[in-house]
Amino acid sequence: MKKLSTFIFFFNFITFVIHGQIPTLTYAKSVTPSIPNTTFSANYYSLGNVVVNPGAAGANKTWDFTTLSGFNYVFEDYTWVNSPTTGSYNTATHSYYYDGGFTFTAHDQRNSLGIYDLGFQGNYFGTPFKITNFNLLMKFPFTYQDSVKNKQYISIAEFGADVFIDTGRVSIIADGYGTLKTFNGTFNNVLRVKTLTNYISRGVFVSTTYQKVNYTWYDVENRRIFSTTKETKDGTTVTYTSTHYDITPLAPPAAPCRWAESRNPRPTTRPGIVPTRRKTATAEPVAPHDRLGATGPVPAVRTGGDGNGAPDGFPTAPATRPASPGFFA
Repeated sequence: MKKLSTFIFFFNFITFVIHGQIPTLTYAKSVTPSIPNTTFSANYYSLGNVVVNPGAAGANKTWDFTTLSGFNYVFEDYTWVNSPTTGSYNTATHSYYYDGGFTFTAHDQRNSLGIYDLGFQGNYFGTPFKITNFNLLMKFPFTYQDSVKNKQYISIAEFGADVFIDTGRVSIIADGYGTLKTFNGTFNNVLRVKTLTNYISRGVFVSTTYQKVNYTWYDVENRRIFSTTKETKDGTTVTYTSTHYDITPLAPPAAPCRWAESRNPRPTTRPGIVPTRRKTATAEPVAPHDRLGATGPVPAVRTGGDGNGAPDGFPTAPATRPASPGFFA
């Protein structure tokens, strides 16, 4: 029995070596430095309204999306700016600006505990808007079977005279690893992360219930490879969006728009905040989409914690500005 156990251990070890390491999302690899007044590009392939089966969870899985077609190539340019020291976004460590007919500045807080979406504000063709959040996007370090459950989700969107308040819960789990196949190649040793968000969006005269299920695959360098999202509205209306990130150019890293684009993009009948696609290779007109950064005012409670290193409220002090390369950012 002892010899058999030794053989099984040795076999598993050799299998692990052959297939490579399981990716671990870390602060050092995932966060890019923010250098004010420098411009970066973020490119990806976008696919909407196509049902995608994310496949099974577990170890040593193969996820094959090679049959998906109809993607539009998207390219975007952003500029890093100084993060504000006062106001709703005073804890931001990364801020970036976009000007493409409408303008906005987005703000994130990134530290050794994780990445938090603080929101963004700007002007949508003459109408000012502001979205204020403090929502967890990723916890560090994070690897297979790690999870963060039932974190507070809150967002308040002010669009002209209209105000929408979204509240709910979000859970994140690394539910699988293995091989990912797409039209753009085969990617070994990838980590799959599932994010489940349930929230209620309240306006002046309407209240809508949403559920968003997102699956994202990362490589060992912490780069996003592929992402697919299913969103349900009031239990019936469903929208699907999928994104294949262009990681061919390793520098500069395809950054902020990856997080910006992941902040609940969804078609909406209410005034749009930010288009999901801003510059497309086909130059097709794009209808505005609400990214839903469900926004909310700065919580009165500025301390907190749930044992996972991810506070429910704002931290008591701004995080230090990161200075390491990465691909989240």
